[in-house]
Amino acid sequence: MRKGIASDSLGVWHILRYTMVSEFIVLHSAREIAMTLPATFKKVVIRQTGRNPHTCLAVIDDAPLKTPSAHDVLIRNHYAGVNSMDIGRMLGVDGWQQALPIDFGIETIGEVVAIGKEVTNLAVGDVVMTALPGNGFREYTHVAHNLTMKMPAIDPRYISTLISGSLGKIAIEFLGEVRADDVVVITSGLGSSGNFALQLAINTGSHVITTCNNAEEAKILQQWQPNRIINRVEEDIATVLAEEYPDAVTLIFDKMGGRILDACIKQTAPRARVILADALTEHLRGEDITHRLDFYHQVIRNSLTITGINLSDYANAIKVETLKLLDLMEQGLVEALIDKRSFVGIEQVPDAIAYLMSGEARGKVVVKFVK
Repeated sequence: MRKGIASDSLGVWHILRYTMVSEFIVLHSAREIAMTLPATFKKVVIRQTGRNPHTCLAVIDDAPLKTPSAHDVLIRNHYAGVNSMDIGRMLGVDGWQQALPIDFGIETIGEVVAIGKEVTNLAVGDVVMTALPGNGFREYTHVAHNLTMKMPAIDPRYISTLISGSLGKIAIEFLGEVRADDVVVITSGLGSSGNFALQLAINTGSHVITTCNNAEEAKILQQWQPNRIINRVEEDIATVLAEEYPDAVTLIFDKMGGRILDACIKQTAPRARVILADALTEHLRGEDITHRLDFYHQVIRNSLTITGINLSDYANAIKVETLKLLDLMEQGLVEALIDKRSFVGIEQVPDAIAYLMSGEARGKVVVKFVK
């Protein structure tokens, strides 16, 4: 039977426990910050679509800072996360039809610096995360109070859970229904959502296979002890899967697309589940392999289930699944992988986007706004 998202009995405990922690922080340690808010702030917009973030993006230096209305809060952002969804929006392939320029970025963590007169669940000084299109790469966020999520501290590890972590968790547990007897392929085990999917699959006792680009990345992956790490530079993924896992793969979580996905699908077992979260090799590296694999024949022959995941369609589950991930992190069962490359300041957002597009990122890429 399919597991419901956030419906298990422990889910109630996760929610209550974090609610109690958040309320404790509000009642006993929320600090009233005396600060003069600026009249303007910096933000990043998409001024044209394309592949070069340094020409497609622009920094606006004088966006007017508005005081929050009755039910809103004003947040000073400390960190923003960089996502493949950001890349899709800049490329113009995400399906959103908006006149340019448009505000850019999605997820942030920061502190509340002003609240509307009707807001009772938040106080100045609270730490909150937000995940809203157009609210990411900006020094301040003005948002309805019910679209925020309280956090214990300003920590870049937390920002990786809200979009990337919840996507990996919903994909692997709810859509993929991962179980102990599965042979699982996580095509990008060091990706911002792939590393969460990898750890969660390993925790179930599944036989887990993942891929990487070099020996240094393999060393990072070894900390979680997957059963097989395929170095795509030194090994051919199609050959490895054909020789070691012929017709044995039962679950795939893929954000790569292209030849990597082809190789995985060719070695699926009957009734395997394939979860597609992106197609980065095709979007970013120009691979054009439309129907190079006899896709329909493969799907029909093995009775495959192909499921795409657009996280916005699971918006009602994001908050609770994020809380569950935070609990797993506290127990030491899951960790957030943050890329070590440092990006500081609004002006470095294009550099951060370019870095994620390069394929060199290992875990969540973040930009720090408050020095």
